[in-house]
Amino acid sequence: MMFKALFLQRMSRLQIFRFLRIPASLPYTFAAAKTSSTIAVVGTIVAELSGSDKGIGHILQISVCRLETTIMFSAILFIAAFGILFYLISRRSSPWLRLAL
Repeated sequence: MMFKALFLQRMSRLQIFRFLRIPASLPYTFAAAKTSSTIAVVGTIVAELSGSDKGIGHILQISVCRLETTIMFSAILFIAAFGILFYLISRRSSPWLRLAL
């Protein structure tokens, strides 16, 4: 409906894209960024667990094998804090999503 109204006002395709399509897609883009930011942290840790000799995933794997519980829980807390930080950054960048919840 809005597309037809803008088209009848003789707006160009570029103006319709700029004023209608981009703002309409922003909530979906930021919702996807919020979800993917936490999944990216998990994917990074899994990749480090499987084939790395550096990184927090490697530290976690070595500490589990050596039964160093303080280092293991420190790594787990660091991973959790990093995931929460990414989630909060993505949530802060889209204030209109808080109104919908």
